[in-house]
Amino acid sequence: MHHCLHISEVLSLIFQFIRHSHNPRYRRPSVAKKTLVSLARTCHLFSSPALDALWHDLDSFDPLLKKFPIAACSVNDPQWSTFRKYAERVKIFRGHEAHVPEQVKEEFIYSLQDCPESCLPLLPNIIELEWSELPFSAFEDSGISLLRYFVGPTVTTITLSLVHWLAYSPAELAVLADLPKLCPNVTSLSILPCLSRDYEPSREVGRMVTQWPRLRSLRMCAVAQPVMEQLFSRRTLESLHIDYLKLSPVYVGRIPDTVYEFTLAAASLSLGTRFLETAHASPTKARLLIGMHEGQEEDVEKTCQLLPHHLDTSRLLSLTIQPTSSTMGIPTWRTLRLRGPLVLVLVEFRALRELDLDSLCMAQMSDDDYVCLAGSLTQLRSLKLGTANPSIMRPRQAASVGAVIAVLRCCQHLETLHVVFDGSMSPPGRSTTPDSKAALSDLPLRQGWGVSNRHITKLCVGYSPIGDATINAIACCFKSIMPCLVKIECIAWVEEWRLVQNILRSYDDGQIGWCGLDSI
Repeated sequence: MHHCLHISEVLSLIFQFIRHSHNPRYRRPSVAKKTLVSLARTCHLFSSPALDALWHDLDSFDPLLKKFPIAACSVNDPQWSTFRKYAERVKIFRGHEAHVPEQVKEEFIYSLQDCPESCLPLLPNIIELEWSELPFSAFEDSGISLLRYFVGPTVTTITLSLVHWLAYSPAELAVLADLPKLCPNVTSLSILPCLSRDYEPSREVGRMVTQWPRLRSLRMCAVAQPVMEQLFSRRTLESLHIDYLKLSPVYVGRIPDTVYEFTLAAASLSLGTRFLETAHASPTKARLLIGMHEGQEEDVEKTCQLLPHHLDTSRLLSLTIQPTSSTMGIPTWRTLRLRGPLVLVLVEFRALRELDLDSLCMAQMSDDDYVCLAGSLTQLRSLKLGTANPSIMRPRQAASVGAVIAVLRCCQHLETLHVVFDGSMSPPGRSTTPDSKAALSDLPLRQGWGVSNRHITKLCVGYSPIGDATINAIACCFKSIMPCLVKIECIAWVEEWRLVQNILRSYDDGQIGWCGLDSI
C-alpha cells in the first residue's frame, strides 16, 4: 500500500470525493454508498474514514432505524455502543419519510420516549438539520415533537418545512418554542413558508428567531415591526430571505447594511409592491421572486421603478428578478417580458456585476435594447437573459446575433452569458470574405466584428431558433467574438446548435473543409 494512504487526511479527502463525486459511476447515491461500505470492510486503516464519509450526511431515517437499540434497557447495553459508533459520525441529517416497515417505526417511536437522558441528543455531533412534517405516517402527530431527541448544542444550521401550524398540538408548539434552548448556537435558520391562506405563523416565528442572538442567515415569513427592529439592532444578519404572504405585517424602515444578501419572495405583485414601498436596503446581492399573473407587464414595470429608490444603486452587485407562481419559488413562464421601460430601470444599477433575468421573456428585446442595457452595465461579469423561459418559442425574437456582439463589445469582462436571439438571421456584415488561401485558424479573426472575448468558454442560448442556412455563419461569428468558446448549451433546436458547437471545435482542430464555409 502506498505510504500516502497512511495519512488520514488524504484518505478522508478520497472518500469524501467518492461520496459526493459527479463521476457517472458514482452519480447514483446508492453506488457511492456501496463503494464506501466495501472500502470500510477492506482493512482497519480504511474503516474509520470510510465510515465517516458514509455517515456524514443522512437523507432519511432508514440507517438510524436499522441501528437503533430498540430493546436496550440501559446505557451500558452493547447495542447503545454500536448505535453511538455510527450516530457520532453524522454531521448533516434530513429527517424525511422512512421506508422501513410500520412496525419498526412504531417501535422506534416508543423506544425514543424511554430513551435515557444521558443518550440525548441521539446525534451528538450534528451540525445541520433539515426537518419536515410527517416523517412517520404511523405517528399520531406531525412528528415535530421528535425534534427534541435529535437537536443539541452542536447544531448551527436548521431548515424547518412546516405547513400545518394550526394543527399542531400544544406539545409540538412547546418543542418549537424550546428549540433556541436545545440548540442555542444556531447561525443559519430557514423556516419555509406556510401555504395556508387563512393563517400565518408570524407570532410563533417571531418568538423563535429573537432567541437566537447569533443568526447570520435567516429565512422566514414577515414578522411584526418590533421583532424586525430587534433583529436588525444586533447587526449580525448577513443574509435575509423574507416570504411575504397575504397576511404579512408591513415593515417600515431600513434593513441594515450588514445584510449583504437580500431576497424578497412575495406571493403576489401587489404584496411585493407593498413591501418595497416602505422598506429600504443596501445589499450587494438582491433577489426578487414575485408571484405574477398574465397581463401584468405594466404593473410589474411600475413596481420595478421602485427599485432604484429603495435599493442602493451604487452598492448592488448582483440582481435576480424571477416571476413565480408561488412563494416556493416555482417559476412561471408566461408573464413578464423585458422591454424598454424595465430596461430603463435596470440601467440605473451601473455597479452590477451579475444580472439574472433568465426567467423573463425576451421576445420584445431588440438589438438596440441590448445595446442600451449592456452599454450602461459595462462592469457585468455574468448576464443571463431569457434562456430558461420556454414561452420564447412562440413569438419570433426581435434580437439577432448582433445583440450578442453588442453585449460583448460593451461588457468586456463577461465570463458567463445566457442570451436568446433569432439565429435564423445571419450575423451583421463583415469586413472580409473567405479567402481560400487563408489559414483555417485565422478565418474567424478576419471577419471584422470588432470584439474578442476570451473569458467565455460556455454559451447558453436556451430556446433560440436557428436555421440550416445560418449554422456556418453563426459558428464563424462566435469563433471570432468568443475565441475560447467550446460548448453551447441549448434546450430547443438541439441538433442545429450541436452542429455549431462541432464546427467551433473543428476550428481548433483544423479539420473543417472549405465546403462547409461556402454559405458564410
